[in-house]
Amino acid sequence: MDPEESIRALTGGKVRAVQTNRGWSLGMMGKMLIFFQQRFMGMRLLLMHANDAFFVTSDCPVAVHDPATMPLLPQGFQSLEMRFPLSREYCLAGTYSPGPARLELDADQVRNLNGFLVRQADRFVYAPFNLFRV
Repeated sequence: MDPEESIRALTGGKVRAVQTNRGWSLGMMGKMLIFFQQRFMGMRLLLMHANDAFFVTSDCPVAVHDPATMPLLPQGFQSLEMRFPLSREYCLAGTYSPGPARLELDADQVRNLNGFLVRQADRFVYAPFNLFRV
């Protein structure tokens, strides 16, 4: 399709794209792997501990966000980029900000992080308690 035809198709309703070239897909995975490896290796890992609450997880447990638009942690930890719940008491985080290797979170901070993880879920949320409010 020419660019004008693509624009009309994209603004005119539903479009279904099908990738039939497995080599292209594998090549793109390799290129993206290098990008994500560089981003991940530049992160400092931080272990977050929930003092008086529990972490939830979901069918999409790795959450990535833009800290400029959604600050979730105390001052100085605004550059949190990645979160991965390990258990109901611990969550691994990747950050670009300096600080300690471990962070103790109060119930409100855990609730905010859980709310973000719940909104990120595709279909299922798994919680180690009966009642959950976001």
